[in-house]
Amino acid sequence: MLKDILTNPMIIAILAALPFSLLGIKLPSVFEKPLAYLGQMSTPMALILIGAGIRPSSFAGRGTWIGFGAIYKVVVTPLVFAVPMQWMGFNPEQIVTAFVMFAVPSAMNVYIVTKKMGGDGELGAAIITVSMLLSAVTLPMGIWVIKTLGII
Repeated sequence: MLKDILTNPMIIAILAALPFSLLGIKLPSVFEKPLAYLGQMSTPMALILIGAGIRPSSFAGRGTWIGFGAIYKVVVTPLVFAVPMQWMGFNPEQIVTAFVMFAVPSAMNVYIVTKKMGGDGELGAAIITVSMLLSAVTLPMGIWVIKTLGII
């Protein structure tokens, strides 16, 4: 398992970028601009690839797990973290930032890591898809509730 973690392309990319970030090294503009474009298209491309990898059969008989995973990600997690922050005296900007950070859909890299580590990639893709759709409702609703309660 340690070998799988250390050979994970995302971990390698993070470790390779760490010295640049810590030392404040800037890339030449000839590299920076194309990499910025690549970064901007990574999320839409990941969604397309995940959508292409989903089979309707991956949803069959797994609705409970998919629903639980999606609801846990976009409803339960934000409540578990954002509500206690109010009691602990965090300021409104910190609470809203935490709420949004925890209420956004499951990250696309979940699918990639799940597949790489030999897990159930189809279940991961289904949870990402459902959490993406669900967050279109829960995120604005959560912000409305936070505003209505006078937190912001």
